[in-house]
Amino acid sequence: MHRPRVVVDEAMNKRIKGYFANARSKDEVVYGFIEGYLLGIHKGRWLQNRDSRVPPQQFKNAVNIGALIATNSCSDKWATKIALADNPLFALNGHDGIPSTATATHLLNQVYEAAARSVGSMIVPAPLAVAGKIEAAGASEARLLSLQAIAKKNRNTGTIADWLNVVIQMAKRKRNVRGVQMASNVVGCVIPGVATLAKPVVMYLQSGKASFEFTVMATAIELHWRAYVEQRLGAEGPASRILYELFRYRGAKQLISESQIKAFIKEPAGWLPIKDALLSL
Repeated sequence: MHRPRVVVDEAMNKRIKGYFANARSKDEVVYGFIEGYLLGIHKGRWLQNRDSRVPPQQFKNAVNIGALIATNSCSDKWATKIALADNPLFALNGHDGIPSTATATHLLNQVYEAAARSVGSMIVPAPLAVAGKIEAAGASEARLLSLQAIAKKNRNTGTIADWLNVVIQMAKRKRNVRGVQMASNVVGCVIPGVATLAKPVVMYLQSGKASFEFTVMATAIELHWRAYVEQRLGAEGPASRILYELFRYRGAKQLISESQIKAFIKEPAGWLPIKDALLSL
């Protein structure tokens, strides 16, 4: 029996926030969190030799975060636990500690949907069960083009546009990989034109750590925070428009309503559905 559950562990989120206290920059917090999250859900991500370009304190924090995420999440044929980890930018700006009810409900529904599509004893991995599912190439290409148009039109959004452009290019390259592969298994690509990207983007692309999944997480965290700021200011800005386009299902119906998207934007863990939607590109 597949028994999914969302783990709401406030103690975990408080401890993760504690690791941010001695960080020297916002980027160090965000990238340390992403590295830790990926370490927690992909046990074999790191061997003993770490990248020397990662500051020692950031590496230590990432290892600690990874241990907490690993404790609160798992996925096997009998059970799935999803840790509701707060967006580090929400935690940094004091907007954490708020229940992520809509996010938890959405993630549970996706895991149940994945279990329903299981074949024999093989459970479809949860990241495949995203709002738009894995789309046909034509529909997905149209979604990519729409996202790219929004990103190009709003270059003043800086980091978001840079990361989103990298995600789009990686997603296109991913389609050329033979066989059906999970996005998390697509290693980092050499992206042309890195001179136009923000410095932290260039650093992580060069480090080899910017896999498709890493890049998607960085984009989701930035998009989520910027959209939250826009909503607080009462504006429908570029980040919000990108999210509405991202969750628009190009098929028989739209599975994620605008009200649900706005709920994700307000919740500290709302970056998780955004990450899953980007992974399906």
